[in-house]
Amino acid sequence: MIKIGLYFGSFNPVHRAHLAIAEDSLNHLDETWFIVSPANPDKEKTGELEEAEHRLGMTRAAVEFLKEHKNVNFHVSDVEFHLPRPSWTDSSIKKIKQDLFEQRQIKSDDYELYIICGRDTHHRIQTWKNKDYIINNCKFLVYDRAGVDPVEDKVLHERSFYVKDLGIVPVSSTLIREKINKGGDIYDLTLDVVECYIRNHNLYKKRK
Repeated sequence: MIKIGLYFGSFNPVHRAHLAIAEDSLNHLDETWFIVSPANPDKEKTGELEEAEHRLGMTRAAVEFLKEHKNVNFHVSDVEFHLPRPSWTDSSIKKIKQDLFEQRQIKSDDYELYIICGRDTHHRIQTWKNKDYIINNCKFLVYDRAGVDPVEDKVLHERSFYVKDLGIVPVSSTLIREKINKGGDIYDLTLDVVECYIRNHNLYKKRK
């Protein structure tokens, strides 16, 4: 049975905490996919969401670097780039299952899908569109966050595996964007290849 992790996110940009969680996920899974979400209505309204192709490019650069230097079984997926926007998680899962069969000839009996998330996202799953389909077709690798109680949904809870706090130094994409706007260094917040991509494409500068 192949255990496949699905790490959904805007990755705006991808940073060291994202990557630390992904690396740890391989202690529990066979492979982990970064599912880059091209659209997020809430973030698009604020103007803070960088172009989807750049976020995909930065994530690919980070993953290729780690695959070369750490031999991790990571993949980057643009599955949501080929779905109507905004894409819903249940539609993404259906497409992923279809692609696994058509591209890798893997039948559903031969793999398990795990959504990788924090406790806050884990709570929101209870309100997601077609949540029963998501819960029935995926398990959940949940990274603990202090002060967040377990979900009320019994089935969701039973299909979830909880990982204790990894002790990662807090990093956020928001912090990276703020530092860039103020001309600060971000070398300690993301990989050099991501910083180079941001600099080369002049990303996250204040829009006038």
